[in-house]
Amino acid sequence: MSPVPNDRAYLGGRQAEGRPRRNRLSRPLIGTEDMVRERLRVWREAGVDTVRFCPAGETLDAPLAILGRAIDLVRDIEDEAAR
Repeated sequence: MSPVPNDRAYLGGRQAEGRPRRNRLSRPLIGTEDMVRERLRVWREAGVDTVRFCPAGETLDAPLAILGRAIDLVRDIEDEAAR
């Protein structure tokens, strides 16, 4: 089972079908931009209204660039939902 349906089950109130308890609060956003965008959509549809980003990098510019792109993705999801 892919992680997206699994999150939908968990966040949709069907915890027995979803992620185990130890993984509920910690979920990295790793993957292609499209994969991250889809995960953000799933979370938004499930009512999640707060996401914590912890970008890493070897220089200050690297995590700032990642954080900027993450903010753009969240804004894109919000814009889609407003249409």
